[in-house]
Amino acid sequence: MKKWSGNLYFSDANFHSRRFGPGWAWDDYQYAYQAEISPFPMYNNLVHFERKGQQKSSLQITPSFFRTYVDTVKKEEATWPVLERDLANNVFHYNPLAGDEQFSLNKPYHYRPELITEMLSDTLGRPVKYWDRPLPDSVNIVYSIPTDTLYKRMLQPSDNFIAEQLLLVTAAHHNLGLNSRAIIDTMKTEYLNFLPDEPIWVDGSGLSRYNMFTPSAMVHLLVAIDEEFKSDEQLLELLPAGGERGTLENWYRPRGGGAPYVFAKTGTLFGVSTLSGYLITQNSEKLIFSFMNNHFTNSTSTIKKEMEKVLWFIHTHFK
Repeated sequence: MKKWSGNLYFSDANFHSRRFGPGWAWDDYQYAYQAEISPFPMYNNLVHFERKGQQKSSLQITPSFFRTYVDTVKKEEATWPVLERDLANNVFHYNPLAGDEQFSLNKPYHYRPELITEMLSDTLGRPVKYWDRPLPDSVNIVYSIPTDTLYKRMLQPSDNFIAEQLLLVTAAHHNLGLNSRAIIDTMKTEYLNFLPDEPIWVDGSGLSRYNMFTPSAMVHLLVAIDEEFKSDEQLLELLPAGGERGTLENWYRPRGGGAPYVFAKTGTLFGVSTLSGYLITQNSEKLIFSFMNNHFTNSTSTIKKEMEKVLWFIHTHFK
């Protein structure tokens, strides 16, 4: 964009989704795991704040563009947060008297098309204008990183932001604009009609409690995914691995050392803990499984320990 000789414009006319998915908890807008959905994401749709001392000047902000959006307040009450953002704008209230002496956190910013043009102008050092008109028919698509790199970055840390934006990109690829609802309907009709139980599917990340999939449907989906890959190595290296990486780094560790035996994707909400993926037995057989636990009132770690017992038993006893 810096090298482009003509004028630069930003249009979100092809964006037909909302900033929150259906059923998302509105009061989670403060947390990094629920970054807003937007047509032109920048910086993961997050602002990074870091403090290394109690002085106001020690607050580091990335991107620095948002420094002018910080409002400093001094509240000595213990319940006052160190940093919070207003619901419908990008004013970040920073309390230098609160929090630990050092902290590092991410806060979602609120999408506005004018904000994107301002950020682009700041980054590029040249004007970018908002163009409130439909995109022309003849446009060039700019590709970035390989898909496997993207999938790994999404799956291993369980990145909700990438999952939502990838759903929009898929919709655009099918000429549906940036429309989450339309691509979900298309995927269910044209690509997932083999599932034994029709899923209730409303978002890309699984943050919504409206989503309802059965374990049987998940197993059939994992079988289809397995058939798409040429080798187990290519598939399994994308996923979190028990005791080694991603969201399973501290769970499902092989007893006595050895290679990981669980490669799976987690799903967690309050009172919900799921795990679906592939299990490698001691005699090198690959099994597909799906655990879904919900409406429990004890800790998630208790549920995980029970799942770990079952998976380890199958790993060591399957013949």
